[in-house]
Amino acid sequence: MSWLTLTVLAQFLNSIVALFDKYLVTSKKVTTPVLYVFYTGVLTCLGVLVYVPSLFITNTALPKFANVTVPDIGVLALITIAAFAQLGALHGLFSSLKKNDASDVMPVVGSFSAIFALAIGYVFQSLELPTTFVFGFALLIIGTLHISHLRFTRRVFFFTMLGGLGFALHNILLKMAIHATSFDTGFFWFSVITAVVSFGLLLFPVVRKTLGSQRKEKHIKSTGAILLMNKVIAGVAGILLIKAIEIGEVSLVQALGGLQFFFLFILALLLGPITPLDFGENVSRKDLYHKLTSISVIFLGFVLLFI
Repeated sequence: MSWLTLTVLAQFLNSIVALFDKYLVTSKKVTTPVLYVFYTGVLTCLGVLVYVPSLFITNTALPKFANVTVPDIGVLALITIAAFAQLGALHGLFSSLKKNDASDVMPVVGSFSAIFALAIGYVFQSLELPTTFVFGFALLIIGTLHISHLRFTRRVFFFTMLGGLGFALHNILLKMAIHATSFDTGFFWFSVITAVVSFGLLLFPVVRKTLGSQRKEKHIKSTGAILLMNKVIAGVAGILLIKAIEIGEVSLVQALGGLQFFFLFILALLLGPITPLDFGENVSRKDLYHKLTSISVIFLGFVLLFI
């Protein structure tokens, strides 16, 4: 498949993941965002499964166990900070999803992530900004403010900023770690360390108490199945994006990240009237117009920033 097909498919899968994240974190199946962060972080260890085929098939494009090495302390520190950044980002994202529609939250978090990533790269990494940066930056700000206008509380707006900053730091630090070693090594240790850090959340009494009460619920098995399925889909989407970047232009793949927001809008249009309230997206015609105009502006901002 071409890089374009891989990117489109990955963003479609990411939109499905976002909807199920919204469903789980809003419903009574997962009582608090921090508990969902714990589950998601622990399941990150499943990422090492992509290395398993290399044990039986030598000629595979997937990561290989044979290429995994033990990195030095500096690289391990980068990966560990990246893991903390991702968990913080997930907490901001899930806290926002608990209060607002996925088709509102995801574009805003994506915009903040792009803005913070470019700002950090420019200040600390001497990143050369594109000539269309000012226009793209302005469109992201306008789209973000428009989609959040009268829809986000200050608390939700803060959590979307936290999510965007966390994802930006995670991407930058993990990229630095991978460049210092290799993709196979960086991704393997990130999967392991993120799971270990997630287990560290059990040190907080609120997490242990919530987890204990959650295990007594009758629907725990169905919840676990939905969560596992959702994270498998997220993993597939991640692998598709990595492959798209490998065979295509990084800037083009990043620019098409806004496709996820359009897919979310379409799913909101199709599924809103027939899905439970836990899914959100039960919106009026006025809401749909508001979402479409905002998402269009944000998508154009992505294109100008990364092409």
